[in-house]
Amino acid sequence: ELYEGLDEMEQRLGKNRFLVGDRFTEADLRLYPTIIRYDTAYAVLFKCSKRRIEDYPNLSAWLRDVYQLPCLAADGTRAAYGIQDTFDVDDARRSYSELFPINPGGIVPSGPGLEDLRLDRPADRGSCDWKDIFHVA
Repeated sequence: ELYEGLDEMEQRLGKNRFLVGDRFTEADLRLYPTIIRYDTAYAVLFKCSKRRIEDYPNLSAWLRDVYQLPCLAADGTRAAYGIQDTFDVDDARRSYSELFPINPGGIVPSGPGLEDLRLDRPADRGSCDWKDIFHVA
């Protein structure tokens, strides 16, 4: 079921920039933490490393696209920080390794880390202007 779900996201993102069209929505916001954690935490701990996110070209580009997005301030203008500033991949890997009883030794894998995900590569999925990305009233 996991890989069927990833395949479905891959197909959907092959047709649209974001999950439900050309604008960033709550669906994208909710998927982002799961996908950014996948290779660094889930694949190792839950033994689901058959395919990496990088093996899905559209999903991988979507992850880079979302990672590089600006954030919006409460007044609807561009904030001084971006989505990449809101999540610490290395901390997520450490905390998942320490919390779950499936890792009783508490061994924290050395990677992959943020550098290994190469999220700074161009996503090439559309405009970077926040007015083209977000629904702003």
